[in-house]
Amino acid sequence: MTDINKQLTIKTNSVKRIHKEVGSYEKEVALETEKLAKKRSTNAEAHEIKRQEAILEESRSMVPDAKKRLQNACDDLSNFITQNESEPGLDFTDARAALQLAVQV
Repeated sequence: MTDINKQLTIKTNSVKRIHKEVGSYEKEVALETEKLAKKRSTNAEAHEIKRQEAILEESRSMVPDAKKRLQNACDDLSNFITQNESEPGLDFTDARAALQLAVQV
């Protein structure tokens, strides 16, 4: 595997991994929001509600960071594709698919 091929694989896999992270954080926010609503509806103790609010806030703070890292990884991969499109023997299909998937976030 050539150095350029390795770089392409690494950059593509980074976009895929960070895309999964964004999805996981968004699911976590939805889950923690649901837990907080349940605690409030069951009149849980104040310290339990505060603890759940802190957990939710921490989860919410991870989403923008992950999205920023995803954008940076996408930009890096996109620039790499543009710079190396003329290289013979490189297949950018998987990389373009990863970029397309990430754009949907």
